[in-house]
Amino acid sequence: MNKLLEFIKNDHIQLACVSGACIIILAVFFKKFMHEPVPSLPAAVPALIFVFAEGVIVKVKKGLWSRVWTWNTLALLATAIIIVKRLL
Repeated sequence: MNKLLEFIKNDHIQLACVSGACIIILAVFFKKFMHEPVPSLPAAVPALIFVFAEGVIVKVKKGLWSRVWTWNTLALLATAIIIVKRLL
């Protein structure tokens, strides 16, 4: 159990899980509510944020951009913006 908690507390795992959840949220939203497939670019936005975040976190050791919660919030916010923009 200790190894599982250590695995879940890993910043890279948290970032990957949030990015994956955002992609799933987009897929479910487009399938259930919009009744159309997810366009390629909006589906790729959470993954692009993940890739960019991994590069920045490795380079920047201190500050706001080195924190995982910043990137998780950005991925969730981008997902919400895509959904709201599509609704309007």
